[in-house]
Amino acid sequence: MNQNLLVRFPPSPTGMLHIGNARVAFVNYLFAKKYGAKYAMRFDDTDVLRSKEEYKTAMLEDLNWLGIEFDYDVVYQSKRTELYNEAVRKLLKIGRVYECWETKDELEVKKKVQTSRGLPLIYDRTSLNFIKEQKQQFIDEGRIPYYRFLIKNEPISWNDGVQGKIEFHGKDITDPIITRTDGTFMYAFCSIVDDFLMGVSHIIRGADHITNTAVQKQMFEALCEAYGEQKHINFFHLPLFQAKEGKISKRVGGFGIRELSAQGFEKKAILNFLANLGKSTFNDDILSTNELIEKFNIEDFSKATVTFTPEVLENFNLKCLASYRFVEVQNRIPNIPQEFFDDFKTNIAKLEEIKEWWIIASSKVFYTSKLNAEQKAFFERFMNILKEVQNSDWNAKWNEATSKLKSEFPNLKGKEFFMPLRIGFSGIEHGVDLKTFAKWKLGN
Repeated sequence: MNQNLLVRFPPSPTGMLHIGNARVAFVNYLFAKKYGAKYAMRFDDTDVLRSKEEYKTAMLEDLNWLGIEFDYDVVYQSKRTELYNEAVRKLLKIGRVYECWETKDELEVKKKVQTSRGLPLIYDRTSLNFIKEQKQQFIDEGRIPYYRFLIKNEPISWNDGVQGKIEFHGKDITDPIITRTDGTFMYAFCSIVDDFLMGVSHIIRGADHITNTAVQKQMFEALCEAYGEQKHINFFHLPLFQAKEGKISKRVGGFGIRELSAQGFEKKAILNFLANLGKSTFNDDILSTNELIEKFNIEDFSKATVTFTPEVLENFNLKCLASYRFVEVQNRIPNIPQEFFDDFKTNIAKLEEIKEWWIIASSKVFYTSKLNAEQKAFFERFMNILKEVQNSDWNAKWNEATSKLKSEFPNLKGKEFFMPLRIGFSGIEHGVDLKTFAKWKLGN
């Protein structure tokens, strides 16, 4: 899988594909297509308790629905245990991984002491000082070691493709645990080992991973030494994407791609929304995927946190529907005339609404039962005026009829004037353009 340029999308299958990780998947896709990179799909499924097969299946289906394609078979971390064990062995040889012997309770006591003294939660490296006899004593007690990665006490920095120069220092970072006592591996370790072995050249992910990157950079450099290979990864941390209530999660409803689709949001609208989130060059024009690829520039993303606002996605959906040619949707709205769709596509928020309006328009049923006596008389008077006005041009006929009605009911203004007409024709207090709907309702 080694290629000159390779990006990857590595979700944890612990929930459904939500709009946050779909955005990362699509930005990686745009990058790959724009810059000629290969694109790999990898499930970071080392969390055996929360990772589920149904989530993997659903994620792949949702990515396929969005049109996001990959160049290789899916990689599953759960099937790569021996590769991680080999990486641990190699890192042990060069002194960048070491055994630790504390129990969970002992570690908890250390944390409480550090917290009470106002100290940073940094592991004290006690296990580095155990001699052979002490280790044997732990083994005799039935203890099983876990492993940590040794962070070098030196500056850690990189030029992030989105965030600019980022700097940390090793002295401020605790040695991360890479394997548990049960032999399972931690996410951050498996992820960077895979990125190293797969030959990933560009990591594009959310800004919430910046701290992980500081650790993973040292891990990556250590892997280069341990394997005797020189490789380089470029990092791009997209602006953090959150809901008004806080972090978007796979386990919190309302943000899933499948949910948004079921709510009537168009795929094209979702993709345009995802492509523009966090860009300093935000553009709400509706573009095809090929056009989004053509205009894509990773440098367009800003550093500022992005808040998910449903209104922005709803606006994309409105503009998407308005942009459709009938041929693009006719299979989804059978038995609806093209002229009817063209008349109302700019008035609907979801495509399904066009079916509802067609049913009402073609029923020839009026809704005067929803009007009070005065409103009913008002509506019936308007219908009589329409019959009296002799004009083959519907717009002119409507305008003449409403002008005459206004002269007969001068005290009715705005909503009081038009609401009885809207309810009489459709039975609904809001909706599509009234004049055009009345034309279809009356068969003009």
